[in-house]
Amino acid sequence: MNKFKHFLTLHGKSAITAIGYASDISKCVANQITDKKLSFINIDKLTSMSLSPNSKHRYLSSLKKYAKYLLYKKEIANIPTELLAIELPPIVKNNPKMPSKDQLTKTLNSTNDIEIKLLIHLLYSTGARIRSISNLKVEDIQEDHIVFTNKKSGREFVSILTPEVKILLQQYLREKEINSGYIFKETRGEQATPSCLRHRLQRSLGKNYINPHGFRHRIATDLLENGVDLYDVKDFLDHSNVNTTLRYIHTSIEHKKKSLVGKHPMLCD
Repeated sequence: MNKFKHFLTLHGKSAITAIGYASDISKCVANQITDKKLSFINIDKLTSMSLSPNSKHRYLSSLKKYAKYLLYKKEIANIPTELLAIELPPIVKNNPKMPSKDQLTKTLNSTNDIEIKLLIHLLYSTGARIRSISNLKVEDIQEDHIVFTNKKSGREFVSILTPEVKILLQQYLREKEINSGYIFKETRGEQATPSCLRHRLQRSLGKNYINPHGFRHRIATDLLENGVDLYDVKDFLDHSNVNTTLRYIHTSIEHKKKSLVGKHPMLCD
């Protein structure tokens, strides 16, 4: 399986994606899988698993990737027909979950912990993923912008540094006596992982906790509702495909419809 993961990384997949494929495969096999046989794949197990359609699609994709890898290595003569014949329900596209504006305001004002306050403001003002913020270093902070690194693609992208975040950041670095390296650290001085930052948010915010990705959804919707061009929002969020950004248009419309019910003359009972 290590050879398979290495093969994926050589062909442009991130290490995290490669680990995900390997994990999916391990849950769809009857016995210990090897790099020489595909006969261990349990198709019935895949189709009978109590999973969402999206998860089943992901598992099937992982198995097909593995089969193509074995075919490429000439360890199998062809991809099993039972694997190609599987029919699954269509993928369900869920609308992004995000906090309301009232929830956001309450959360932004719910703590005096400088680290948590900085983390919350960074998540909302930049729309960055929690992993990108986890990887943030002092050296990435410029006079009026922040340089993030998308670890999945290895590509750098720039986001804004708002005046409020700049003040919080200066105060935080001064209090923590951090001059270089990672901004958010664990108690032993090592880089704080995304799961570590989520845990700190949950512990500090309690009932006001918002999933880090929720801030990303909220700022995307707010920007669109304020008239920012779709492609500018795409660049702001570092989306590789504008179709991903299009989801927020639907969310924005649904929000407007709900806010108008009972107030719009033609939506009153």
